[in-house]
Amino acid sequence: NMELKIRGIRVDLEEISTVLRGLSGNGRIPDIVQAVVVPRTMGRKQGDEERPENAQLFAYVQLKVPYPKTEGSGHETLSKKLRNELAEKLPSYM
Repeated sequence: NMELKIRGIRVDLEEISTVLRGLSGNGRIPDIVQAVVVPRTMGRKQGDEERPENAQLFAYVQLKVPYPKTEGSGHETLSKKLRNELAEKLPSYM
């Protein structure tokens, strides 16, 4: 079980990974072979502790075929598509 508490809310990282993998084949998202979600502490100020509750979530996906780039914005476009799809399927705090 990959649960942790972020900003006071319990989040299941495996649930998010499962939803990501489930987005494949809907016609808007290419086939996702693997997906993993990890917490990262970014932009800490001096003296801040590196604790899970201060983290942001990052998702990494492996696609079955490369996503086509369009003038350097291909990955950004896929990122936005994934965020929009996840926003429809998961609570906003995830």
